[in-house]
Amino acid sequence: MWRNVFQVSVSNDFSSYIPAEEEDVEAFNAGIGNGPGKDMRLDFARGYSGSRWNKQILQQIYDLIVSSRQNHGGWGLPDVSEGYLMGELQGQLKRSQESWAQVQPRFIPGRNEVETLEQVVDRVESYQKKRMGCANARSLRKRVSKQLATNIIALTY
Repeated sequence: MWRNVFQVSVSNDFSSYIPAEEEDVEAFNAGIGNGPGKDMRLDFARGYSGSRWNKQILQQIYDLIVSSRQNHGGWGLPDVSEGYLMGELQGQLKRSQESWAQVQPRFIPGRNEVETLEQVVDRVESYQKKRMGCANARSLRKRVSKQLATNIIALTY
């Protein structure tokens, strides 16, 4: 449902996302102003995970999931608690915000300036390469361990 609501395939697609206006979110979180409405543009500012704005959006998505599931015969899935689904939605929100935050220009304290677009691209590429290297190393270790276990079993018989 997250993919349908936000028109994304993976959380990395949020790197180009335009979050809700901070003034609107702050007003709503303070109890004044209108909420997110049907637009459902997420709040990615500091404190986003406890934001009343985001809680309302997550509740709207939860309601969509429950309604859609009921209208389509349960999707052949067992019932789960509201807490479970809301936890999954919180996880999606967290991954989406992290993807968005990763590509935001950062302050460079030693030089008292904000990163340029080139510096952001370099930082993100470096992070992705390091991450892929760690994932590849884990994958290799798993394959080696599995092959070793298979060889040990073959030797014992």
